This record gives sequence, structure tokens and C-alpha cells, in this order.
Amino acid sequence: MDGHARRRRLWRSRSSARASPRRPAPLVIVQYQSRGFLRGGTGDEYPIHALASRGFAVLSFNRVRPYASDSGARDLAGFIRIGMTGFAERRRMLSAIETGIDRSIALGVVDPARIGISGLSDGAVSVQFALINSTRFRAAAMSSCCDDPSSVHFAAGLGYLNDTTAWGYPELGTANPTFWRRYSLAANADRIDVPILLQLPDDEFRLGLGPCVVGQYGT
Repeated sequence: MDGHARRRRLWRSRSSARASPRRPAPLVIVQYQSRGFLRGGTGDEYPIHALASRGFAVLSFNRVRPYASDSGARDLAGFIRIGMTGFAERRRMLSAIETGIDRSIALGVVDPARIGISGLSDGAVSVQFALINSTRFRAAAMSSCCDDPSSVHFAAGLGYLNDTTAWGYPELGTANPTFWRRYSLAANADRIDVPILLQLPDDEFRLGLGPCVVGQYGT
């Protein structure tokens, strides 16, 4: 993933580094469109400067070039569908995030046992996929939630259902446990043991009810 190195920046405040020069810091990943500005990534909900001032190392991760960029897709639905095939887009994103983690750990400034990840919108989908397909994260904060059978097929409305079907998600009434086991937090509630802070706007809160209910009461 060397081609993505320019899209990552690691931040740690000088004061916390001086106070604990030999102690690796907990790491927070700030992502989606995060180009290094200290307010953070898309939405400014996880500000880099505030986290760094509290002693966290912060990995600012800017979204990698889409998997289907050179595909010649004729429309947006086809473009997204290519990336969803085999979860190629999500696997590419997770690989790039984990490469950034590995390089941060190699510098000796990050504690590999204390890594958190945050995200909004597409960044929240990256959080969702990371929690399901990686064991490296000990906490998560999401400002959107979640692509899940209940939200995709019902709570988000007919427009989103039609869009996701065109993107390659399972159709309404079609059971596809293999797909959702790799993509849905609710479908993985039996094995995800990570605290998740959901900071959802009022008009999207219902989209996160499925994972919340399943996570609290079980499948």
C-alpha cells in the first residue's frame, strides 16, 4: 500500500510526547476525507487537536482512491457495484488503515493494544467493516449507523432500498447470511466485544436501532 502513504499523517502533541517520551500512546484513527487539518475528517466531529492535547496519538487517514476508478463504469450504481463485489472497496480501505497502524506502531509511539477508530458517513461504514473484519480495535465512535438488513430494507426508505439493490446488496426478501456476516454489525453481535459510541443525528437515529437492539439483547 505504499501508493497510499501520502494520505496518512500521524499526530501527537509535543507536550504529551515530552511528558511520556517512552510510553506509547493510545491511537485514534480519524478518517474519510481527512487531509491533515486539525479539526479532523469529514464533519469535524473528531478533532485532531483536541484528541492530541489529551495525550492520544491521532492517525489522520484520507480516503484512498476508489477501487473502481479505472473500471470504465457507465454510472454511479455500476461504479459502486464493482467496489462492493467481494467487498473489494472495503477490503482495500481496511488494508490501507491497517498499514497506517503498522507504520505508527513501528515508530514506537503507539500502543498496539489501545487503538480506537472513528467515522462519519462513508467513514462510519469503514468503522463497521473494520470492527467485523479485524481484531485490532478496542473502541469505536460512529456518527452514522449502519448498513444492516433492518435499515437497508425498511428504516431508510424505498429510495435507499432501490439504491443499495442496484449497488449489489441483497434484495428485499432474499436471505443472504454470507453477505451480512461480513458487513452487518447486528449479524456479528455474538462476537464483537468492542464498546461503540453512536453519535447519531435525530433523523438518522432509527437506522441504528437494529444493531443497538441486537447488541443489547442478543440475536
